[in-house]
Amino acid sequence: MEELIPSSANEEEKVTLPKLQGLELIGLPLLKTICSGSLICDSIKKIMLWGCDNIESAFWSGFNPLPNLEYLHLNHLENLEYVFDEEGLDLSPRVAPTSFFSLKEIRVLGCHQLKKVFSSGWLLYYFQSLETIEVDWCSQMEELISSSTHEEEKVTLPKLQGLKLTLLPLLKSICSSSSVLICDSIQSLRISKCEKLKRIPLNFPLLDNA
Repeated sequence: MEELIPSSANEEEKVTLPKLQGLELIGLPLLKTICSGSLICDSIKKIMLWGCDNIESAFWSGFNPLPNLEYLHLNHLENLEYVFDEEGLDLSPRVAPTSFFSLKEIRVLGCHQLKKVFSSGWLLYYFQSLETIEVDWCSQMEELISSSTHEEEKVTLPKLQGLKLTLLPLLKSICSSSSVLICDSIQSLRISKCEKLKRIPLNFPLLDNA
């Protein structure tokens, strides 16, 4: 199976699943995309992809806002190249403010083609409910948050409580050298086996456990 929901010949046609609350796809090595058309599932709260080696992007091409999504788990996706990519998601001003309004938890494990989680620091303004970020064993990961600008930038994740980065041998930075990530609610920070990481540009005044 290469596509979970086949799109029709009519590019303007939208597939709507109004009551879908969870999506778990496990052990589908030929799956390339969830839907190549426009998929609307406003009620979805959890997405978990595991062992779907042909998937390159965590979201479908005809992306629509996911205002109720709370949990995103991406495990052992060998060809995953994009998670939150501003071009891949086409986050226009009309769409972006509500796209990930409720997202609390991001867990990424064993995605060895993934070089970054967020393609730009400004994207974090749309993840203000994030409480947990965990990235483990991604051998090509270079940055958690990439940036295309050299201007000084302050990004705030007011509800982030836990950040865990482990087994990331190529990780050089959490965010760009000109940026600061402000996490006023953080309680736990764990960084392990990230040998190339030299700088942690985070502001976490309430940190209890590091």
